[in-house]
Amino acid sequence: MNDKENKIQDLDFASIFEIDDSIRFVGVCTTDGRLLDAQYRNGVKPLLTDSGLQQSVVRTAIRSTTRKGDEGLMGPPLYSVTTYSNVKRATIPMDEELLFLVSFERDTQENVLIPKILDFLPIN
Repeated sequence: MNDKENKIQDLDFASIFEIDDSIRFVGVCTTDGRLLDAQYRNGVKPLLTDSGLQQSVVRTAIRSTTRKGDEGLMGPPLYSVTTYSNVKRATIPMDEELLFLVSFERDTQENVLIPKILDFLPIN
C-alpha cells in the first residue's frame, strides 16, 4: 500500500462527523480531480447529484492548484473556505496530491471548526 492509500485508509470519517453536528459531507480527492472517497452524514440530503459532485470536485481541484503560485510569497495554503447561500465548503490540502473536502452548515464559524478538523487529518 502506498502513502496516499495509507492516508485515505487512516481517515476516520465517523470521528470527523462527531466533531460537530454541522458537518454534512467529508471526502478526499486528488489534485487532478478524482474523488477517492466520500461520505454524507446520516440523514443529510445531498445538495448535489453524483455527477454534480464529481464536477464540483474537479473545479475544487483546479482552484486548489491555482493557489500554488502564491506559495512562494505567503507559504502553502492551510485551507480555503467558500460560503454559498446554502452551505459552506472547505478544501484542506493533505499533501501534494490529496485534498480533504468538507461541507458544513452555513451559520457555522469555520475559524472554530476547521482547527478541530485539522487535528484529525494526516497532513504533511
